[in-house]
Amino acid sequence: SIKRGQCSELVYMALLRARFCELAALRLKDSNVNMFFLGGMFSLMDAFLNRPMEDIVIDLPLNEDVKEGMLGFPNAIGLVLQLIAACERGDFERADMFALSLGLSSAHVMEDYYQAGIWARRFLELLHVKE
Repeated sequence: SIKRGQCSELVYMALLRARFCELAALRLKDSNVNMFFLGGMFSLMDAFLNRPMEDIVIDLPLNEDVKEGMLGFPNAIGLVLQLIAACERGDFERADMFALSLGLSSAHVMEDYYQAGIWARRFLELLHVKE
């Protein structure tokens, strides 16, 4: 089960991922910016629900690209999700590999990660969610 502190941390991480994915889509000039945002937002549903992601995506009304990305397929959304996961783990060698495969610079990735963190914190503050 998820404790209250864990839940607010997961919400923060999901928001950060959503914004990071959105920023990556903008850098990639992908027209499906909203799909990237949703992929990031829902990418931690397995942790929220304590269920395998394969079971969760079946029930979500998302397009196939988002679902496949959430399941780790190497499409653009999937690669961006693997990139953000590598950043979260501090595995910058892998993060650089994913960034390179997407055509993103490491500097842009770090800037977007930082900006996404600020955005997620502000979003939570606006909702008056206290850590």
